Amino acid sequence: MKIKAKILLFLLFLIVQFSIFAEQNKMNVLLVMLDDIGPAWFPPYAKKLNPEDIEPVILENFKQSQGHNGIVDPKRHIEAAQNSMPFLDKMSKKGVVFDLCIATASLCAPSRAGLITGCFQQKWGGFDNKDIEHSGLQSPFLPLSINFKENGYATAIVGKWHLSKKDPKLKKETFKILNSQKKAGNSVNFQRTSIESGYFASTDPDENPLKLGFDRYYGFNAPGALYYEADCLWEDYKRVPKRPKEEFLTDHFNEKVIEFIDNSLKQKTPFFVYYAPMTLHGKMDKSPEKYRKNFNSGNKFTDQYAGHLLAVDKGLENIHETLVKYGQEDNTLILFSADNGQTAYAVPPYNAPYKGGKGTGWIGGLRVPLVIWGSTKIIPSSVSSVISLADLLPTALSFAGIPIPDHLDGKDWKPFLTGSSNKVPRSELFSTGLQSTRWSDGYELERNKKDSDRCPLYSWIMKERKILTYVSEVKKGLYKSLPNGRDTEVWFHNLSSDPKQKDNLILQNPETISLMRKKLNNWMKTLKEPLLNHKEDYKQLIHLTNQ
Repeated sequence: MKIKAKILLFLLFLIVQFSIFAEQNKMNVLLVMLDDIGPAWFPPYAKKLNPEDIEPVILENFKQSQGHNGIVDPKRHIEAAQNSMPFLDKMSKKGVVFDLCIATASLCAPSRAGLITGCFQQKWGGFDNKDIEHSGLQSPFLPLSINFKENGYATAIVGKWHLSKKDPKLKKETFKILNSQKKAGNSVNFQRTSIESGYFASTDPDENPLKLGFDRYYGFNAPGALYYEADCLWEDYKRVPKRPKEEFLTDHFNEKVIEFIDNSLKQKTPFFVYYAPMTLHGKMDKSPEKYRKNFNSGNKFTDQYAGHLLAVDKGLENIHETLVKYGQEDNTLILFSADNGQTAYAVPPYNAPYKGGKGTGWIGGLRVPLVIWGSTKIIPSSVSSVISLADLLPTALSFAGIPIPDHLDGKDWKPFLTGSSNKVPRSELFSTGLQSTRWSDGYELERNKKDSDRCPLYSWIMKERKILTYVSEVKKGLYKSLPNGRDTEVWFHNLSSDPKQKDNLILQNPETISLMRKKLNNWMKTLKEPLLNHKEDYKQLIHLTNQ
């Protein structure tokens, strides 16, 4: 019996040791999501650009807004972009660079909803920021952080969340303060008051990231924050006191990510970290001199813009050093992307070589960078096939050895990335959302900062870089240049030869267009109409694609 007992104990010891070994060797995952910036501003993409790739209207608009006596040198701007993130550039050579990664929306909140759930957020009516702020994430479309946590991962979100409803109690407190100010005859500023009360960046306790698969939460549930003296941050369920005057938010977030990773690896626990710095959203405060001084584009605004990116790059380098310390640099899948194209800042090279910006269905509004590295199983390459942001976390789950839920729209790219299959998992892609001028240049229409509730909707299907787009009607009185509005439109573009979508080929290839239209209509029928606005626009698109 003693011998049998010893054998059993030894076997139990081996099982425990194997379990610990397996846990230690699970693939870590770091998902980095920047804000409002297209691929043209990142070295792997900028190195392929020429000044002719930048749209003349973008250069002219930037001259008017930030041109310093009309001086804007496109070549020096491209050089700034080529040098904005040297560490990312270095890592991109060891990984995979996707040329045509498309966000699930050209706006912050719906794009992030599609990313974190692996599903098209339009399936629960999430077309606009307001839809997501109104509804939060809808079951069964929940964050895939839950799947990581259920499989033994330490999980954290650092930075911008913007995916939950806000705290209803703090809303009541905010309006009490506002009412008292009105009675006292004082001027009222809702945003400032909501920030001071904590409501602005709060989450409904039932929708806090800690209830959605995260062990730690450090950030804000709002479109943006301040780069200095940040006063709307939350840690788990508690509000963080106003940060010091000299502290740069990106550096602070970098430190928080490293702190979590370091603690996880000390405990030999695999981690999933969703890191969403605010770079480059909202009010463009100066980046610290230590970053800004590395650039000389001839334009101060451009140099500080590039400095913000260099701050993120330095954070990635410091994270890498932490991984090296624990021998995890080749066992940590890193996915680097952004939520949508660049905004009305329109800093050249903007979203070159494509047309459009944030808030639009033009490819420039939806195309985002995507660089994946950190696993020795990945074959370094450049991929021209279309991929969706919804594909990122299903792919990460696959690398981690975690089953991928059946209801996801996202595809698993691991077999392709590791060379076990030469077939791309996605041959076509669909998209629908706002065709607004609020957040970026409208080209044929003047910018209207209040058009988001009334602007048209677009819907398109892309296959082999050919894209068929339908746009609902422009309402009367919305734009000065179109006092009587405009009827619905249909476009067909070949992105390979016409990235700026100038030549409408709708009268060519009628059989191809008919097939694509039917597929688009079938996809549209799987969605729900927008939760708050644009219901009639959505019905128009259903009708147009059904003809």
